Amino acid sequence: MSGCKSSEIIAKRTAKQLKAALAIATQRRNLGIRICDERMNNKEKQPRGTQQDNSQQETTIRGHRENEVRTSNVRSNSSSTHPATDVEEQPAQAQNVTQTKEQKKKRGPTRMAVIPQGKKSRLEVSFNLGGQLCGPNSESFASFLGVLTRAHVPIVMSNWKDLKEKNKDELWSLLQQNYIVGDEHKNFIFRMMGKYWRQFKSKITTAIREASKRKHKARAISLVKPDNVKSKEDWDKFVKERLGAEFQKLSEKFKAMRKKQKYTHTMSRKGYARMEYDMKLNHPNPEEINRVTLWTKAHERKDGTPINEVVSNILKDIKTCNESKENPPARNSIRDDAIARVLGPETRGRVRGLGFGATPSRVDAVIQGSERVKELESVVKSQSQRMQLIEAKLEAFIKMSQEPQNKNVEDMISAHACTPQSQQGSRHVQDKSYNVNARCGQSSNLEYGRCQLLHWYNFELEQVVAEGHIASTDPTVKVHHMPIGRDCWKVWVDEVLDEELNLYRPTDEARRLGEALGSTVAWPKSCIKLLN
Repeated sequence: MSGCKSSEIIAKRTAKQLKAALAIATQRRNLGIRICDERMNNKEKQPRGTQQDNSQQETTIRGHRENEVRTSNVRSNSSSTHPATDVEEQPAQAQNVTQTKEQKKKRGPTRMAVIPQGKKSRLEVSFNLGGQLCGPNSESFASFLGVLTRAHVPIVMSNWKDLKEKNKDELWSLLQQNYIVGDEHKNFIFRMMGKYWRQFKSKITTAIREASKRKHKARAISLVKPDNVKSKEDWDKFVKERLGAEFQKLSEKFKAMRKKQKYTHTMSRKGYARMEYDMKLNHPNPEEINRVTLWTKAHERKDGTPINEVVSNILKDIKTCNESKENPPARNSIRDDAIARVLGPETRGRVRGLGFGATPSRVDAVIQGSERVKELESVVKSQSQRMQLIEAKLEAFIKMSQEPQNKNVEDMISAHACTPQSQQGSRHVQDKSYNVNARCGQSSNLEYGRCQLLHWYNFELEQVVAEGHIASTDPTVKVHHMPIGRDCWKVWVDEVLDEELNLYRPTDEARRLGEALGSTVAWPKSCIKLLN
């Protein structure tokens, strides 16, 4: 019995030792990638002002990782002589690793399926007037672009422009399987993918340089290699180039440039375009949101305080510039707004405060297009109001002409037409050749007779506004598809004295008297003066 029990104990200890050895091997395999992910997470999530503290913390954590691996190596070597001690110390090691992970809860690389699984409806993606990505599905679309780029574009290429057209077609096909995107946005999308490719390349470069400092250099560097890099020669060439003195010099140059950047934003991966979309969605007057508003919001914390002292001074200068009454800045101009005056001229081809993809020419086109749209909307609104007024007048005239049985209307028209005085009782006939009987509709021989057209609504003075000759006195004759009725005559306009006077019955071809020169108009017969 004692022999069986001892063999069972040995078997259990052996199984535990194998399990612990497998855990250590897995930990060693993921060490290089884990360090790389943690470093990138610190850069993306932590505020810019705390980079030195982050680097010290990363160095400390990296030291803890290395100590854990060394401790694991010692334990694996001593497991043959002290198997029970190794099994007892494993929970303590796992607890240390868990505590370290809890201290560093940062966003890692996005992982999602590139090829859709099963029946899945495609998501629609929207863009703003500047061609920038925004809207409800923009965040998942941006993450998908990063995953697609990391999975299918090898980092050993020297430049994004070296990507072949065949590979571009494959990427676009995979993209169309998951999202609804028009071909007009293809150029912008590939620019975004190029940006994500460079970011991933920089991330792998950092991991290579960290792995090169370890004891087992070759092994650690091989663990960093992405899966889409198939050629060992290409990978070795890439590693050699990244660890070379020339690249180290270039890296130090860009590090020095990065340290000079003082205007740190707080948008994380959201970007200006998506932030603008959200702000306009929740703002009562979206037209008030401009570049100054976006830049200010992007450099403030959630509580409204500036990210650092430099940004605080800039925001004060922007506020002072906006409140200036002597020389106020332009509101919708990227060359003369408060941002341009305080921060100085833009770098060629760049625009501050509008995000990735914004260029001066594109922004100017959007601004001019928006202003033109506003002008056209104003013109359409005024024309609509004018047409409503004209239609109301026409309806009133048609109603009067279609009610001949109304004796009161006939008497009023007859009295107005047959009296040598005006409706106000102040107009007198000064010319004896003014034929009253003809104006009462009793003359049928007046056609082609010379006449003068009087002002049809100013009854205080007998003002002559045009000259012409009678075309017809028949009430059924039409002018522009409309019968002239009993109160009007059809007159040819030969000479115009008041071009701005509105016609008695406007048409689509003419609304003012000057526009009716050489054509016929319907004119009140009470305001027509016949000539000998």
